[in-house]
Amino acid sequence: MAPILALLLVLLAAAPGPAQTPALPPGAASEQALWEAAVAHGRAGEPRAALPYLERLVSLDPDDLNYRLELASVLGLLGRDDRAAFHFRAALAGTLPADTRQEILARIAALERADRWRGSLRASLVTETNPLNATAESRLRIGDLDFVLDPANRPKQATGLALGATLGRGVTLRPDLRLEVSATVDAELFGGAAPDDVTLGLQVALSRSFDREGRLSFGIGLSERWLGRTRGESGVEPYSSGVNATLIAGTGLTDRTHVELRFRHERLRHDTAIAADGTSTSLRVQARYRPQPRLQLRAAAETEVTDARSPVESGRRVTFFLGGDYAFEGGLVGSLDLSRGTDWRDAVPFFFGRLRDDTRTTATLRLVNRNWAIGDFAPVVEIGYEKQSSTIAIFSYENTRLGLGITRSF
Repeated sequence: MAPILALLLVLLAAAPGPAQTPALPPGAASEQALWEAAVAHGRAGEPRAALPYLERLVSLDPDDLNYRLELASVLGLLGRDDRAAFHFRAALAGTLPADTRQEILARIAALERADRWRGSLRASLVTETNPLNATAESRLRIGDLDFVLDPANRPKQATGLALGATLGRGVTLRPDLRLEVSATVDAELFGGAAPDDVTLGLQVALSRSFDREGRLSFGIGLSERWLGRTRGESGVEPYSSGVNATLIAGTGLTDRTHVELRFRHERLRHDTAIAADGTSTSLRVQARYRPQPRLQLRAAAETEVTDARSPVESGRRVTFFLGGDYAFEGGLVGSLDLSRGTDWRDAVPFFFGRLRDDTRTTATLRLVNRNWAIGDFAPVVEIGYEKQSSTIAIFSYENTRLGLGITRSF
């Protein structure tokens, strides 16, 4: 693990500085000069050369629809479909003629139907104050007995490497019907300071598109998870395997509002924690609303029922989510996500003699600035806070997380 972290630090130190907009004509420092340079490259059939000018213009004035629509068009020409669709959707929050709105919706639909590879990459150095989710309590009382907890199990800070990647491709079977295949990997590697955690996923889905960004899809997925062996040792060993089925239905209520319903059923098998073997069924309702091009709001509610081999591992969970993204002038984009949920277990653990209820609260702030990109990778700063309160003290904890990394979608 240490060599990996050292290599990443060397690469970051040796990386070039923030991406610069290509040199402008002498004395040209205004938005008008940037716009004229972007248009000139566009007319010359040079979308890659026009891209940095347009990105700079959108960062300077996130509400200007002309800048944003041109940027979306160029991104579409370059095959960056997800980013292009994002900017087209943002433009719909502005004041546009009816025919322009219809054209944008058609462009979004065409981007989603494109038979192209899509993916994302991310890597970051992360520091957590309590990655083990250990309680801060030093003593635990059970009935009339007092227990002193092992100091080795107290909260301890750890630094590691977080990695993530997605890769997928859609194939058009017939108009408005697609077969989509995707793979994901998520990993947190702490080199023995905390358990490493690696998850791989594979999903195959059929998706049907409708007007107004409507979508109905059904997918089957597989997952494999590995966890660190023991404290002080690096590497992972098998932890769980899962098979899931997911049904998603979504539609646009207006040009600015989109709602989605997601139903998921999963069967998990554990290699050692066999008491947790069983099924989980969840239902999630979420909505996003964009009142203006630079601002997007989102909210969701989710309920989940777990039916495990042991009643102690079975229960119900209800969670609420709130979040939003805001593009500041100058290129900085900030995202804030909040959640609060409660988990009720079905049975009393014999050892503790009381029913376990957990309430978990999270807050995550994420900052990205593409004007400071290193190649095609944008720098990301992420700050997170997590707190769980439990009716059984040993399951209560707090954790703070700081991540510094890079991300790219393609």
